[in-house]
Amino acid sequence: MSVDLTPTIEYPVEQLEPVQKALLSELLNSVTQLGDRKATCENARVITPKQLHSLNITSQQRGIVYFLFLYSPKKGM
Repeated sequence: MSVDLTPTIEYPVEQLEPVQKALLSELLNSVTQLGDRKATCENARVITPKQLHSLNITSQQRGIVYFLFLYSPKKGM
């Protein structure tokens, strides 16, 4: 997921100093990477309440399941 900010930038970029152009470029790259990471997070694994309820476990055991689910190494990452 890329973020295109080109239409929102109305400042005459050609008037920027080289350092300012470099900083603007880094900012735009960071925003794009943020969008990519957000998309990755939205596609991350999820435990549904139905799945958790089907385990028929105590609240203490449920906490352990959450911990293991959140902190175990994820495949492909």
